Amino acid sequence: MPDSAFDVDLAQRLAQDKTDFRKRLALVAHLRAEPDPRSLVILHDMMQRDFVFDVRWAAWEALTAKGESPAEPRKKAGHLISRIWWQGLGDKLTNWWLLWPF
Repeated sequence: MPDSAFDVDLAQRLAQDKTDFRKRLALVAHLRAEPDPRSLVILHDMMQRDFVFDVRWAAWEALTAKGESPAEPRKKAGHLISRIWWQGLGDKLTNWWLLWPF
């Protein structure tokens, strides 16, 4: 983002860009120092809707640094449940393979 002026449209496009989460982390760092009240709206949106936990956490930290008091983001349980499911499936396949009569 250019340092000269705050461009809301560019910031919203970067906040919705899902190609690289590092771009969104850089945007959060820029919005943290931005005095424009519209930056709070973008940070709230990123904190609630981004699928990368690190981006949600950085947005939460930026909002708390600006004096807001949003609820702390939590890791979504879906990732943990899918990991447990895949691990269980792997255990079942391993046990099945070991018991296969050769």
